[in-house]
Amino acid sequence: MERSREVALRPRQWPWAVLLCRWSDAPEEPRPPDLYEALFTRSGAGGVVDYWQQVTYGTLDLTGSRVFGWLPMSHGTAEIAEIADLTFPGDRARLAAWGREAAHVAGIDLTPYRSVLVVQNRGPDHGATASGDVVIVHTDPGLCEFGFICHEMGRGFGLPHSYAHPDIGYGDGWDLMSFASTTFQCPIAFRGASGAATVGLNAHNLLRLDVIDPSRRWTLAHPDVSATVVLDPLNQPAIGSRGALVLELLPSATRPARPDGSTWTSSSTNGPDGTRPSRPMR
Repeated sequence: MERSREVALRPRQWPWAVLLCRWSDAPEEPRPPDLYEALFTRSGAGGVVDYWQQVTYGTLDLTGSRVFGWLPMSHGTAEIAEIADLTFPGDRARLAAWGREAAHVAGIDLTPYRSVLVVQNRGPDHGATASGDVVIVHTDPGLCEFGFICHEMGRGFGLPHSYAHPDIGYGDGWDLMSFASTTFQCPIAFRGASGAATVGLNAHNLLRLDVIDPSRRWTLAHPDVSATVVLDPLNQPAIGSRGALVLELLPSATRPARPDGSTWTSSSTNGPDGTRPSRPMR
């Protein structure tokens, strides 16, 4: 198959505002702001900036992100018990709104930022809201929930939870958006804290983010075709041959694709060693 000259995708700026918030009657600050700055804003520090840069082939650039705080909230921890919505699993939208409120009181303009992540020093629940805001509860200074944070940031980027087999939520063990039900976890250490990191993204979510170069997408010319396609490792493109990363079926296809052996898979997702799991192609 002849392949057109590869056109590099331009980096896409996606700055986050990270709001460190403490409850009015809980003054403790688990870690100083410098830790969160390294985790959320610095390239080359081994934090989430590097994770998203690497798993999106250098396309998503978070280096314009900024950490604010610690900011006092006008709400006390008693409200957690008094308001029914804040019992587990909690009203995350309200928790996020209280963080935004603290930023407003402090005179912080959030309009330059595409997403907002609120870190609270206590709380009943954490995760992403329907609007894409993210709430992270951080109480233990020795804990860094790296994989969980990246998963919830994925929601902020507009990614859905991933499915497999064929309709089990959190069922794709090779995709961040199934963390941590089926994904591989690996230990991570960051600035004196430890926790679990996890896998990259499957082809569906990479295509949703539009971070795969068009020249590395192999598309069937028509539904009824016989061809040999060697796909490079999706999450380790550097060890491949600069070939295709994903195989795309035509939306108008009327016949099912029938892979020969385990050469093709449903999500074009690779294991840590570059091998490809064999799963039914849909």
